[in-house]
Amino acid sequence: MKSVAFALACLLFACRCHAIKVPGGDVIPHILHKLAPGDESHWPKAWNICLKSWKRAYPDWEVKMWNDEEIENLVKTHYPQHFAWFKALPHQIERVDAARSFVLHKHGGLYADMDVYAYKKLQLPQTGQVVILGSHNGRDEIVQNSLMASPPNHAFWDATFLQMKTFLEKYPQPWTKAIWTTGFADYVVEGTGPNMLKHTMQERHLEQMVSILPPEEYMGGDSCTPKTCFSRHIGTGCWAPGVACSDSRSDLNDEVELNKAKLLLLQGFK
Repeated sequence: MKSVAFALACLLFACRCHAIKVPGGDVIPHILHKLAPGDESHWPKAWNICLKSWKRAYPDWEVKMWNDEEIENLVKTHYPQHFAWFKALPHQIERVDAARSFVLHKHGGLYADMDVYAYKKLQLPQTGQVVILGSHNGRDEIVQNSLMASPPNHAFWDATFLQMKTFLEKYPQPWTKAIWTTGFADYVVEGTGPNMLKHTMQERHLEQMVSILPPEEYMGGDSCTPKTCFSRHIGTGCWAPGVACSDSRSDLNDEVELNKAKLLLLQGFK
């Protein structure tokens, strides 16, 4: 009961403190965040196509591109109490995962993976909650960290910091034994990825802080169209070992090819 009461208190605190409106009456700042290497020669072709789709859907929003150095500086400068465990994460993709929580806590706004394509402007709830994409993947996922939005300074992200730190302390060495796909992928998914968000919500009783977007409309599938979906996760999969981003989905040269393509989520470790 105490944990539930604490969660409700946090929710009320978050809603009260983050109800500052931006133009248009929104509580989510008009900032689109993207994480990618600074050298665009390492980008899959699909990334540029997807990025153009977001700029078209949000022509009046600020677009902030974050590279690894900028993320490290953000954590070191504004979250020094978390910098040690952040740097100690065994894989770079885990730091990229964790960066999403830090960016949205500090600035608020909308985050989308580089391989998420926008058909049109999303319908984001302006309730003071964190908005997270639902998931129909395997691995016991109920949410995805590929598409998220938030007011700044939301208490949910503070809880994710603690969740990631606790997992790293419990499992400092990456897993070698697979639970669902491979030890590497499962360790990342549990420690900093989609299931970290799930565990934060469920184990800390913070479900009321989160509004979940339906995956059928926002994660998409092979039958997705501009009429049926707001966005689609293409799935370049180049965070997996042995999959070079520069080669991933190299067959996709334009939006027509991209929208005809089959999804390749989990490419590289199926």
